[in-house]
Amino acid sequence: MTYRVGSQTLYFVDASRLSWAGEGARPMLLDVWYPAVDSAVEQTHYFGGDEPLFQIEGIAKDAPLLVGQWPLIVLSHGTGGSGLQMGWLGRYLASHGFVAVAISHHGNTCIEPYLPQGFLLWWERATDLSRVIDFMLAHSDFGAVIAAEKIAAAGFSLGGYTALAVAGGICDLSALYDFCGSDERDASCDAPPEFSSLLAMREQLIASDPAFNSALQRHAVSYKDSRVRAALLLSPALGRAFTSDGVAQIDIPLHIVVAAGDQIAPAKSNGMYLAQLMPEAKLTVLDEAVNHYVYLCEATPAGKQYLPELCCDDARVDRRLIHQQTAALAVEFFRSSGIGL
Repeated sequence: MTYRVGSQTLYFVDASRLSWAGEGARPMLLDVWYPAVDSAVEQTHYFGGDEPLFQIEGIAKDAPLLVGQWPLIVLSHGTGGSGLQMGWLGRYLASHGFVAVAISHHGNTCIEPYLPQGFLLWWERATDLSRVIDFMLAHSDFGAVIAAEKIAAAGFSLGGYTALAVAGGICDLSALYDFCGSDERDASCDAPPEFSSLLAMREQLIASDPAFNSALQRHAVSYKDSRVRAALLLSPALGRAFTSDGVAQIDIPLHIVVAAGDQIAPAKSNGMYLAQLMPEAKLTVLDEAVNHYVYLCEATPAGKQYLPELCCDDARVDRRLIHQQTAALAVEFFRSSGIGL
């Protein structure tokens, strides 16, 4: 059975953490997709500027929520992206009886100015997901329809790292630095395309910012959230920040999806490496023609014109089909893990 899909944008602040500017609480902007009433009218949602660059089909904005008991999937976007970029997956999950909620990670999202802390202190994103779970369970509307014992996480690129962290993976910066200082180093070690000056800014912050150095020490803390019962990693990044000891706490089902030809988060040092550390995890390898950014939303003609590196795929690749296949895989994985209707 499938359902009409509603969407809402929600906002709250995490009063337990300061914003990266150190002024006020940490902002938390959410995009939520959910089963909606049968009368909901679905339309294509466009986003990404005055001349929209991306689209999500089949959304009924602010439609009434369908009463039920729905599993919750928390979604984490890639470096410099936004919660809306997970909308292709969120929409499909909602149509199959899940509440899916994506956060735009403060300091690491294109909906606000990029901040080096948001890019460099990536383990803080895991706490974001835990705060989102707290918020959704306490929400006046969603809290009543979410099955609290059926919660999972999914993420793309750096969001894959984030999902692995809430599953119990512990970051080891020294392991990542050793890899990046070796002959094996690859594109994983470079500054992200979204923030080319990042590595230089990191050294400046280490030399001048005590708060940054304090946060840096928290990389090796466990961010495991026991409410998360399964995790899906899509083209995960920073795989070499984990060691066998660092994934020893993970005791939930994992499914890792990689593209053999990924040039941004190369499969060998990321998703495939993680699968070697965790042989019990499921691994799906997509064709080498599939690129890293296939897991962004479908592009509009303007997106393909102005952002071809993010919006255009190899002629052999159908982004919509990849989305459909991956989303169906996600539903099957979550249901087989006991999270689903």
